[in-house]
Amino acid sequence: MPKIQASTVAEHRAAQRAALLDAARALLSEHPERIPSLADVARHAGLARSSAYSYFKSRTDMFDVLVADTFPRWSAFVEKQMAEAGTPGARILAYVEANLQLVARGDHALARALASAGDSEVLATS
Repeated sequence: MPKIQASTVAEHRAAQRAALLDAARALLSEHPERIPSLADVARHAGLARSSAYSYFKSRTDMFDVLVADTFPRWSAFVEKQMAEAGTPGARILAYVEANLQLVARGDHALARALASAGDSEVLATS
C-alpha cells in the first residue's frame, strides 16, 4: 500500500482529487479537441486508473466537478479585476483585459473543451 504524503487521510484524499482535477485541466488545455478518459487523467496525475474511480463515478462526473470548480474561479478573477477599477470605463477595460488574460493563458481552450464534455445543467449553474 502506498504511503500517504499528508498528515491526515482527508488531506491526502483532497490532494489526490486536486491532482486529478489539475491533470484533467492540463490535458484539456493541451488538447482541447480530445476529451481524455479517466485512465488518461489518472496517468497524467501519476495515479493508478482505479484510483480515479475512488474520486469520481465517471468521466462525466469528473468534468462536472471540474466545471463547477473552474468557472466560478474565472468569474471571480474577472470580477476582482473589475472591482479594482475606479470608473465605469475602467471597469469595462478591466473586464476585457481580464478575459484576454484568460485567453492568453489558454483557459479559453479549457472552457471550450469543458463546454463540450460537461453537463449542460452544471454549466448553466456555474
